[in-house]
Amino acid sequence: MSKYLGDFGAGDTIDFKFTTFRPSTGAAFTLGGTPAISVYKDNSTTQSTAGVTLTADFDALTGLNHVRITTSSDGTFYADGSAFECVITAGTVDSVSVVGSCVGRFTLRDQACLYPTVHARKLDVSAGGEAGIDLANVGSPTTTLALTGTTISTSQQIASVSGSVGSVASGGITATSIATGAIDADAIATDAVTELADGFLNRNLATAGNATNINITSIVANVFQATNTLSVDDQVVFVGTAPNSFALGVIYWVTSTSLSSSTFTLSTTQGGLPLGTSSTGAFTARLAGDRTVLSAIRYLRNKVAISGSTMTVYAEDDTAAAWTANLTTTSGVNPVTTSDPI
Repeated sequence: MSKYLGDFGAGDTIDFKFTTFRPSTGAAFTLGGTPAISVYKDNSTTQSTAGVTLTADFDALTGLNHVRITTSSDGTFYADGSAFECVITAGTVDSVSVVGSCVGRFTLRDQACLYPTVHARKLDVSAGGEAGIDLANVGSPTTTLALTGTTISTSQQIASVSGSVGSVASGGITATSIATGAIDADAIATDAVTELADGFLNRNLATAGNATNINITSIVANVFQATNTLSVDDQVVFVGTAPNSFALGVIYWVTSTSLSSSTFTLSTTQGGLPLGTSSTGAFTARLAGDRTVLSAIRYLRNKVAISGSTMTVYAEDDTAAAWTANLTTTSGVNPVTTSDPI
């Protein structure tokens, strides 16, 4: 039986060698008599010499023969899915005919169970042995593809999103992740703009501004424990309830004592000493006197009290002061001292 050369693909060039021997001695001997190699396909009796090149005494070595088969020379004969046998159809060794001798056999994409779509491509395999994947050629593309743990390059662009986005983790979208001008009027549907405007105009003051609250987790040795961006002399008021020694509706000043991004202390006067408290639990505070739209609207809708030359605008609970203003009074005039909308 001739030696099996391997499984190739249509278009490949196949090279192999075989040796001819002198019948009387068994020594290597030249293949003579105008030798020829023909190729048989499967069980057909039709042979082909297309693309076949035979070189006897290859590299000047007696009896060594080289065969090259260029399968691209006949794409119809050398087609994938068939087996081929190389046979001597003309030639002698020491005047003895060797016609009919089989010298090599091969197949074209007929033995392996898995072939790449494009011939000569190799299957990409990871270091752990998993097969690589081409996301542009996924079977059953209508099914859900879980890309858990996969980071999409920032250079990639999503053409459009027809469905809804499931969720975005807290902090997933930040100011630095959105380029200047990335969102403009053309990028927002008209109804979305309307909903945003309505949401702003109809937002209940009792729930507005909570995002800027200072959430105090505990009080340790008169030091408030809370993530903050406070500065010395910022004015702070408590919301809901106040610690012992503190009160709602009173403005306190941030001191330089123990001031950090996670701690702060408060005084009853600007530049004063920190006020002590026996409370240790959690409380909520916020900046007072901040010039925001919310603070401006509070003057129109919330409780406003005037005492002497000081006007106090209260928060939504009508107890905690939101901000104060110094008033100029005129003697002999009966001023409005309180405005408390119901």
